Amino acid sequence: MNKFPTWRYFVIIAVLMLGILYALPNLYPAQPAIQVAYTDSSKSADQSLLNTIREEIAKQDIEISEINLKNNNIVAQFSSVEDQLVAKTALQKALLDVDHSLVRFLLRDRLEVLTTLGLMPWNLH
Repeated sequence: MNKFPTWRYFVIIAVLMLGILYALPNLYPAQPAIQVAYTDSSKSADQSLLNTIREEIAKQDIEISEINLKNNNIVAQFSSVEDQLVAKTALQKALLDVDHSLVRFLLRDRLEVLTTLGLMPWNLH
């Protein structure tokens, strides 16, 4: 059996741990979400718009995983793509007369520890 110096074992373990740490953000699945914002940059999303969005989605009996106000945008997260599509259709009808933009996207869910370390998922396209 080959014997290696102890320091090589530590180097191998450190490299493996670093590789696992960098791979962790890719293990968390993307979650369907909708972003609502005003098309006019002088307006900012507020609590009344947030309440309107909550009411419209509640009328459709859709469960929202999380909804919050971030950077003058309202982001609503859903548990499935079907819920996301139904919610987008309902919000388009409800916010038709007001200048809003609705964007469907997949939001990466990750741990706060990984975010503070600056670790992001890698896109392989």
